[in-house]
Amino acid sequence: MAETNFCPLIVDLLNYKRDKYMNVEDYTFPAYENVIRPLFDASIQAFVYRGTSKEHEGAFGELVGKPLDMKQEDTLIPHKGKYRFDKTKECITGHEYLWHARSYKRGSIVLTSLRKKSPASKSCEA
Repeated sequence: MAETNFCPLIVDLLNYKRDKYMNVEDYTFPAYENVIRPLFDASIQAFVYRGTSKEHEGAFGELVGKPLDMKQEDTLIPHKGKYRFDKTKECITGHEYLWHARSYKRGSIVLTSLRKKSPASKSCEA
């Protein structure tokens, strides 16, 4: 049986305090091609979990918007309570809003790989 390693890599493309008023829905960050695409392409499977189920009030009284409707995403396939990316389709370019969304709107994105070492992180070396 193969050894299982868990190596979280957290990538935050936005500085919330600086960019909270910036309209980033259509903005493409260089990190998409330099960080996310290599990790996504190296993965054997990629999943996204649902965010919160409804609008709610945030910590400072602001209204947190509705979560993304994963059923409307043509690159996502329902899979055991989460959604699997259809890697036969383009899942990054044209879907920036999905990658921009914070966890309450989208949930976590998890990439699984059989590689012994992450192509982007030295923090997982034993």
